[in-house]
Amino acid sequence: MDREAFFDAFWKELRAKGRSSVVLHSWKNLPQVIESDVDYAVSGCTPGELLRFLADFCRKRSWRLVQVIEHEPDAFFCVAMQHGGGFEQLALDVTWDYRRLGHHLLRSEDLQRGSRRIKGKSFSIPAPGVEACYILAKAAAKNKDFREIATRLRELIDENTEDCARALQERLACPVLPDTAAEACYLKVRQWYPDAPVFAPIRRGRRFGIGEVQLYLRRCLRPTGLWLNFAGAPSPDSPQMVEILKPIEPLFRRVFRSIRIGWIGIPKTFSRMVRTSLVIETGNRRQAGGEWRQVIDLSDGADTEELRRQILEKMAMRVERRISTMS
Repeated sequence: MDREAFFDAFWKELRAKGRSSVVLHSWKNLPQVIESDVDYAVSGCTPGELLRFLADFCRKRSWRLVQVIEHEPDAFFCVAMQHGGGFEQLALDVTWDYRRLGHHLLRSEDLQRGSRRIKGKSFSIPAPGVEACYILAKAAAKNKDFREIATRLRELIDENTEDCARALQERLACPVLPDTAAEACYLKVRQWYPDAPVFAPIRRGRRFGIGEVQLYLRRCLRPTGLWLNFAGAPSPDSPQMVEILKPIEPLFRRVFRSIRIGWIGIPKTFSRMVRTSLVIETGNRRQAGGEWRQVIDLSDGADTEELRRQILEKMAMRVERRISTMS
């Protein structure tokens, strides 16, 4: 199953299971053009239920769920990848409430309210006012200039000025009246955005609450990085290694290569794994494997595709073990 078919089937099966979901932005060209990760909100299930569903959905279609990163409490960046073929991948970033840097910005019920289906799409999209609130909140969280979101915001206001004005007033305390004309509404939001009181806390920086502390403890106990030991490989930079890891490396923030990691190097390696790095180790002797260090044996004559499949299977099994304990 190719990426486009996988994408469409995911929303249809999620809906068949009674889960409500909405793709939050940048949905116009989906699934033909997927430029980055797909941000969506879901309700009607717990995080554990959703992630187990996604892992099972992947396996049934010869894909694998190979990476899950909880970047905010109950917000998960997930990567699914074909288990063979072209090794296509799809990044799905799911949230319930929209949180950023420890700040609570929009509730789940706000994100779902008024969602709708449009012709030719397998998924639901937000009401215009909800999408306007979301892109403004996300832009503030990422310190974006208003000009970066102006075009889409103007489109939403022109589409349904009353809905946008009401949502902005109710959810973000923007001082715009529901009966304001489109041009006046847009100008008011542009004037309000740079110093909006609702965004002042997140613009001051990260907030650490109990949820964030627990999240970082989970990340330390179960790092999202990967340590791969290639038994029988002469060099981590060899053409063979480069080719094997071509679709794997983009799943991680950084890549580190080493001929052999001794006991003295384990703390640094662990620190890198906590920060979602891929650590590649080679050597002529077989090393002990485990939850943190995964061993791939290059001496049995497996071809490049089979070795990639072995790596992805190990990653998928690790993810599935971890989510099996979630509620």
